[in-house]
Amino acid sequence: MSHDCKHAKKQLVWAGEGAYGQVYEKRQLREQCLDCGWLLGEQKAHLLARSTTPEVDKIALKRCIDERERSLQQRCEERQWSYIEAREQENAAWWSRYNDHLASEKWQRIRKAIFERDGRICRGCLKRGATQVHHLTYRNVCEEFAFQLVSICDICHERFHAGKP
Repeated sequence: MSHDCKHAKKQLVWAGEGAYGQVYEKRQLREQCLDCGWLLGEQKAHLLARSTTPEVDKIALKRCIDERERSLQQRCEERQWSYIEAREQENAAWWSRYNDHLASEKWQRIRKAIFERDGRICRGCLKRGATQVHHLTYRNVCEEFAFQLVSICDICHERFHAGKP
């Protein structure tokens, strides 16, 4: 995870560990942003240090990391809600198209042909009269193949969708 600090105020500091808690073999001379606390760039040559060079401000660094994690979490949640919203819109559009199809004259003709093909007998129990035409798959909705449709009675249709034996 990188952090692009846009602040201009920075100072050299001694750091024994990195921004994400990784412990260095030996202390590194790094730049720390005085505004946000982030450790910037790669380690610097030790000869740039002065006797007054401070230790890293761990509190500022932790605050910066916590803020970045909150921001990342918020972006993830926003993306998740955006995905959910898009799926809901896709589902609503699909159901609208499907319901329009079931109300169409074309569907009425297909339905009548399937009932005739199956002799108006339920293909589930082979006993009762068929009352519905059931989609075995929704892959070709609105352009169904006849073999993807079967005549079925209300009892078998409920049983099928309930997933009961």
